Amino acid sequence: MKTISIFRMLAAGMLFSVCSVSLSAQETPEFTPYYKYRVALKDKKHNPFSVRHPEAFLSQRAIERRERQGLSIKKTDLPLTPKYVEEVLATGVKYVEASKWNNTLVVSTTDTSLIEKVRALDCVASARKVATYTRPARENQRDRHSLVNKKAQPVIAEAPQQPQPEELKPDTLILDFNKKSIEDDITKLVSFVNAYNARHAQSRPLTPVQMVEKEYNHYGDAKDQIEQLNGVALHNAGFTGEGMVIAIIDGGFYNADIIPGLKGAKILGTRDFVNPSPTSDIYNKQDHGMMVLSCIGANEPGKLVGTAPGASFWLLRSEDGDSEQLIEEDNWAAAIEYADSVGADVVNTSLGYNDFDNDIDDVKYYELNGHTQLISVSASLCAEKGIVLVNSAGNSGNDAWKLITSPADAEDVLTIGAVKKTGAIAEFSSLGNTTDGRIKPDVVARGYNAALYGDDGEVTAASGTSFASPITCGMVTCLWQALPQLKAKQIVELVRKVGDRAEHPDNVFGYGIPDYYKAYRLGLQMK
Repeated sequence: MKTISIFRMLAAGMLFSVCSVSLSAQETPEFTPYYKYRVALKDKKHNPFSVRHPEAFLSQRAIERRERQGLSIKKTDLPLTPKYVEEVLATGVKYVEASKWNNTLVVSTTDTSLIEKVRALDCVASARKVATYTRPARENQRDRHSLVNKKAQPVIAEAPQQPQPEELKPDTLILDFNKKSIEDDITKLVSFVNAYNARHAQSRPLTPVQMVEKEYNHYGDAKDQIEQLNGVALHNAGFTGEGMVIAIIDGGFYNADIIPGLKGAKILGTRDFVNPSPTSDIYNKQDHGMMVLSCIGANEPGKLVGTAPGASFWLLRSEDGDSEQLIEEDNWAAAIEYADSVGADVVNTSLGYNDFDNDIDDVKYYELNGHTQLISVSASLCAEKGIVLVNSAGNSGNDAWKLITSPADAEDVLTIGAVKKTGAIAEFSSLGNTTDGRIKPDVVARGYNAALYGDDGEVTAASGTSFASPITCGMVTCLWQALPQLKAKQIVELVRKVGDRAEHPDNVFGYGIPDYYKAYRLGLQMK
């Protein structure tokens, strides 16, 4: 079961189509079932690419990220051997996608007998069916412009209020520290504080800092979830994600391009690994990825501000809401490698798998070791490539499964559980540990009634580790911006170390709720 699910209905946004042509019942052509197979290649011999020339297959930013952390280019970074790929395709199957980290190739065919020819090739180790399609993919019928076409609500007349005398007006102050005229705001603040304290001489006077806290909430509804992680202090130190690149791997980013509070988000690019057609529009798929993005990149002061509003983003779609098949692990593997190749520093993925449409593919408890499922193998390689991967733990705490899902079991990643405003665990948050004894989840963050944008651009609340993960991802990004000398694995370990349960971690809270400003101060002492 995918842990993309949250506690409100998303069905309207979980459908997609590879064809937008409208046909009547009489004109609808007969659908030919087709299949996708994961072909594992034996090696990377006869490969024209070399680890000595990574510029041929990695971006300069990806190369520099490795160099900065003292990481070498490895054989897993090399593309698949072209000669082997040509031999596989010569059997008549069609190319879908590939994973260089896993040395696998995904192909499609309507004739399963061709797979025996594939298996017979000397370069092929195995071929496993990962998807069966017996009907056309379903189109997402949601109104793309629902955000701007909302019907006006009737205005309810109210009785006119009498103007109050000057001395009885409520204590209000509106400041905008994003303006250039900081001096004017400071003058305004000091005057207001003096007037306030003179008016309330009988009570305890407020300092200017307390006044700003009382009268001006920069973070809007996200304030509590950021304060819980001591993120405000890190932001105030000047670290909001500038210069850092985050990739979000999800199922769709409905309306993310037109929601006002996301207009300022620096989107570097998008890519659809479910339907790579040039006509595919990830902004017209399910809205889960958009909500995840809003937890990090929203920047609407006084309404909603994310945990890393200064960061830049790649939006990548790997989750197919129309089915639950192993191919989604291959899509994810292709997406994480793409994120690596374009130089992402941090990746958020609020996805997880354990229950598939084909029961034989279901993940078993003993397989939660970080090295069995293809998606977990890829995730476990991220830190080796210099990437910090932040992943939701899953929402199975109340289910029969109860445990984390793949790739939350991966090594050297931050797996995030969900807590409430009070710090109590959210009952749905999936439990650890991994079957090889590693602590999971790693840490926790607000995932119960987390503040984020709905698809209409209004602030709402939703629950799930899906949102605890991006809230954490943004803070991790700011922390790494502040401590660029550290390696990915060091950042992961530092976050664990500053959890409020670090001395006694468990399989519910992991290392607990991290203090990111404490992590910053501690990280300054590290090399």
